[in-house]
Amino acid sequence: MGVTTTTVTEDYLSDKYPMVEIEQNIMINASYIPNEALVNQIKNLKENQAAYQIIDVRTEFEFGGERIAGSINLPLDQLTRETIQSLRDDKKLLLLCQSGARSKKAAEKLEGLNEEITCLDGGLNNWKAAGLDLLVVKKVMSLERQVRICAGALILSGIILMKLGFNGAEYLSAFVGAGLIFAGLTDTCGMGILLSKMPWNKSS
Repeated sequence: MGVTTTTVTEDYLSDKYPMVEIEQNIMINASYIPNEALVNQIKNLKENQAAYQIIDVRTEFEFGGERIAGSINLPLDQLTRETIQSLRDDKKLLLLCQSGARSKKAAEKLEGLNEEITCLDGGLNNWKAAGLDLLVVKKVMSLERQVRICAGALILSGIILMKLGFNGAEYLSAFVGAGLIFAGLTDTCGMGILLSKMPWNKSS
């Protein structure tokens, strides 16, 4: 089944804050949430947490750093209908990641399951912004931060090499820039997929 989306915009958010979305009356998309009513939506989810089987689709490394207590780690690249069905109980499914992008991809992979699926858009970022508690084991770097650092380093390297006279070095920066544009247009990040398979993202 698909995930329905209702969009809510506030005039005072237009300049200072990103658009806010509510999906299935629970999903909230904003890095910072100034609207008390929207914060209460997430807190209501917390209060009814026992009704959900929470599937965290981040990497094992990210999950090992911090997570919602009681959640199950099933990285996006390992997520299938079969694995979900093997874990199923009578609870509704709640999918989450760090920022919400990967949980949406997970919902797409599970489309067709006869299950009620909810995605927490904004992921753990919004969970923390709402002031809710997390089980923190150790400080780790999220996949999104790894992508930003890697992309920036590659672009900077291309510029430095070009200044040093290496012919064709500018294509490195151009390639990364094109990749970021593609990721923005398609909501698919090749660099993120590649980084998620690195050894340091496999250990919990």
